[in-house]
Amino acid sequence: MEHGTMECIHMRTVFFTGHGDKGKTGFGAKKLKKTDILFAALGAIDRLNVMVGWCASEAKKEGRKTKEIEDSLIAFQEMLFIMQAELAAYGFRVKGKYHVGEEMTEKLETVIRRADKRLPPLTKFVLPGGSELASRLELARVSARDAERSVLGFVEGKKANAEWARFLNRSSSFFFALARLVNAILKEKERHPSYGRK
Repeated sequence: MEHGTMECIHMRTVFFTGHGDKGKTGFGAKKLKKTDILFAALGAIDRLNVMVGWCASEAKKEGRKTKEIEDSLIAFQEMLFIMQAELAAYGFRVKGKYHVGEEMTEKLETVIRRADKRLPPLTKFVLPGGSELASRLELARVSARDAERSVLGFVEGKKANAEWARFLNRSSSFFFALARLVNAILKEKERHPSYGRK
């Protein structure tokens, strides 16, 4: 702003449009209030995706030891974009191009089973922690639960893709399995709650 006149801002990347300044946002020509429960669900998935990216960046730092973990996390991020796109299309009642199918849940189950084969049987609860990467994966686990609750709350009583519930439910198990596997790879001993006993 100079001498009461607004300067024209030129950017190569459009970081803002101003279209949502009145509290509404759209999908094509349709608009909804930003306070609509749909956006709480979409936001929870977005937050989870950010968390997963944070995990993947730490997995990359560890190098070859955790390359398989990094690859699994990046693949999961792609799945979340499909989930988010289908959910947005459903919420705005428009035809979508992307669909969460059984194969996505099955891919998570494959990763979980492979991790399980490499880990000792679980007989006690595990205290979150250990390595930095495992701690981040535990945060992703609870974020996955938040996303699951938000999406289920949005679709409650509505006819929606039943695979959403299976995929999101399996996601938290996916992160827990990866957190245990990471600590095993990095030789971090699992700790268990003592419930006050010494």
